[in-house]
Amino acid sequence: MMAGINYLKPVRKWLDAEVAIQYSRHWLTARSAPMPGQYSWDVNASLITVPVMMRFNFLRYFYGMGGLIFNADLSKPEFDSQTGVGVTIGLGAKYDFRNGVSVFLNPYFNHNGLVTFGSADFSGLERLLESGVRLGFMMPLNHQDAP
Repeated sequence: MMAGINYLKPVRKWLDAEVAIQYSRHWLTARSAPMPGQYSWDVNASLITVPVMMRFNFLRYFYGMGGLIFNADLSKPEFDSQTGVGVTIGLGAKYDFRNGVSVFLNPYFNHNGLVTFGSADFSGLERLLESGVRLGFMMPLNHQDAP
């Protein structure tokens, strides 16, 4: 589950800068390496994420996106901390209505905790790889000065 708010700033007709703040909750089953036996355990993870991305618009309704994600891991220490920097990539489709509102569908892939902070132990290899689909809407926030 993920919820957040994004800000999109057009740079060129074909390029947008995007920044967001998001909260996500993950319910996972972790598995050990299969030697000599394999075991598994349930893990919960909660992250506050700030993605900083670039969107590359192509054709009329489509875009590719990618960038860095900055994570703050709010979880109990059941799993290696994901606090740090990761990467995100994805493709998307959007439709702009005449009134300025847009809807979008965006399959994505995140690699969290690629570079982690706050831990002196670099031996942990537990990294959250996440894929999903964002569905949302955007509306313009035009600033108009009062007379």
